[in-house]
Amino acid sequence: MTMALCLECGEIKFGAYCRCDKCGDQPSGKSTVDIAFTDHLFSVDTLEEFGEVIKKMKVVCEDSIERYWMFVYYVLKNHPGILKGELEQDLQVYYAKILSDLDLPTVTVRR
Repeated sequence: MTMALCLECGEIKFGAYCRCDKCGDQPSGKSTVDIAFTDHLFSVDTLEEFGEVIKKMKVVCEDSIERYWMFVYYVLKNHPGILKGELEQDLQVYYAKILSDLDLPTVTVRR
């Protein structure tokens, strides 16, 4: 059974490549990211904690594409090793400012 994080609403859904039952959103289309946030790699508790991060971001960022990249930035900075890559410097500064104003929950990575 594959439980996955919906990168749109932060809820847990069935299947990395399936539509979310809660919000109806499709997977991101970036298979490495979709698979990275499944119970194949992390406990459901960890996925739920990442989901809380997305929910906090959703309060200040309604645009789903921008919020997706903000989440990617958050993961790159706070949990290196999960994803590889780097965002452009101006986006890093922009997302860092937004995230510094949020009281984000702690995510404990459990495999």
